[in-house]
Amino acid sequence: MATDSIFFRTNFNPYNYYLLVGIGAICLLLILANFKIFVKKTNFNLALLMCITIFTASLIHFDTDFLIFYKLLVIAMGLYLFIKWNVSKIADIYVSVMVFIALFSIVGVLSSSFIVSNPIFPILNDGEYGTKTAVFYNIRLGWDQSQSIYFRNQGPFWEPGAFQAYLNIAVFFQFFLLNRKYKHVELLILVVSILTTLSTTGIMVLCLLILAKSIESKRKEWKSNVLYFITIFIILAICLFNNNINEELFSKFDASSTSIISSQTRKESILINLKMISQNPFTGFGITKGSSIYNEISSLSKNIDQNVNTTTLLFAWSIFGIVYAFLSTYSYIRLGCAFVNKTSTKVLIISAIIIILNTEDWTYSLWFNILLIYGLMIPNLKILKST
Repeated sequence: MATDSIFFRTNFNPYNYYLLVGIGAICLLLILANFKIFVKKTNFNLALLMCITIFTASLIHFDTDFLIFYKLLVIAMGLYLFIKWNVSKIADIYVSVMVFIALFSIVGVLSSSFIVSNPIFPILNDGEYGTKTAVFYNIRLGWDQSQSIYFRNQGPFWEPGAFQAYLNIAVFFQFFLLNRKYKHVELLILVVSILTTLSTTGIMVLCLLILAKSIESKRKEWKSNVLYFITIFIILAICLFNNNINEELFSKFDASSTSIISSQTRKESILINLKMISQNPFTGFGITKGSSIYNEISSLSKNIDQNVNTTTLLFAWSIFGIVYAFLSTYSYIRLGCAFVNKTSTKVLIISAIIIILNTEDWTYSLWFNILLIYGLMIPNLKILKST
């Protein structure tokens, strides 16, 4: 999770990634030392194939980018964690962390909104995404930008759209995998936190998950189903009929608004990656060449001087090739559908997964690569139920 936090990127760069590579190398050595144990695990051969496709793409294009080694070692880290912690264990730890972050982020946003001068939860901005020298509120678990009219909750992440993805994953685990003591209270904290991000994507995914949960629930849980539908109704009513929130949520689709760049970025990312895939669908272009081609084609990358790719699955295909793209898509969908039975529920969850994976670039994210491995290696639903 740490690789996606602004605190991690700002305060430790570039040594943060070196640290993770070191940990990943240790995990790789442990895997090699216990290789017989890993070989016996479900779909270990698919994880191995994924690593081979990454390595092959780098060899074909003579690519020696540091991110190749980082990506491979993060996958090794995911494999080692899978052996140490089953999916329920890592989900339980993850939800605990996210509920803690969500609670403090809500306090910070409310404080920033209603208290003009507040030394405990300061509003900071330095002109470069508000992060270059930022001191974070909420015990370094959140930050805000002073030029924003709306105080959108982004927790410790670079933008609200990234924060909502992490929050919605926690909601998913709470709905379909865990049965924690204070589940309903924690769900309330997570839902409120998602709403305070004012993220169109986040609210859309949240509604899909709530609807999926209501469909998957048993008939005797009809009271919970009614509550879920009421929750969706309230969320949609707030989004549609509160003028300020409505404007913030849908301004990205308004050509006259400065927020239009958000939807333009996502549209351009899809089109550019599809163009790159059509040119080299089997092996991709590798990290260095692929990123260079993307930036050359992208008009938005030239305008803001950075790679603005936001489609994880398509970008992975364009740089690592079709085999990696298929395995990663299969992995995320398999993880999402591992804990549900009904076809309609699976369709809703797959829709939520596709939205999350194609509105931000998670290619090098530590947490999303760990989820990738868990999705590949996790047993089927019957085995999960028996354990």
